[in-house]
Amino acid sequence: MSFNVNSLNLAGRIVKNIELQKSQNGTVFTRVGIATDGRKRKNGETQTNFIYVTVFGQSASYLAQYARKGTTIWLEGRLEQNVWTDQQTGQQRSRLEVLSNNVQIVHNAQGVQQPQVAPQQFNQAPVQQAYTQPQAAPQQFNQAPVQQAYTQGQAPVQPQTMEQTTVNSTDVPF
Repeated sequence: MSFNVNSLNLAGRIVKNIELQKSQNGTVFTRVGIATDGRKRKNGETQTNFIYVTVFGQSASYLAQYARKGTTIWLEGRLEQNVWTDQQTGQQRSRLEVLSNNVQIVHNAQGVQQPQVAPQQFNQAPVQQAYTQPQAAPQQFNQAPVQQAYTQGQAPVQPQTMEQTTVNSTDVPF
């Protein structure tokens, strides 16, 4: 049995302010450099790794609006091999790149506006949970499972997530 998984999670600090771009087919994207802490060197200093990620769609717009240099972000992505011909030398070149369309702000840099939730989208009452008491049983730990209960007229609140979009390699402008 073999598994083929191309998925990664990264968290790091943005190294420079974000600039939105559009591909030839109109896809919004940005190229974000993030710094992550690596292993400690013998002298006690932490090695910093710089990773460049291309972010697409609404996640790119979200970053451009709410993140700046120094903002800590978390992202989901995948690796993709980019192959091209160097126009100066005529040689074929390649490199691994990180592509992402799901990004979350973990901690904003000082002076950056916090994202606001639009009130018309999430105006439902909060979810209430009801817990049942464990039944008394000597020598056993027999707790009933936690059940969620909603009062009449309330609907469960859905967690806020970024919209997932699929990215075709033709959407990538490089």
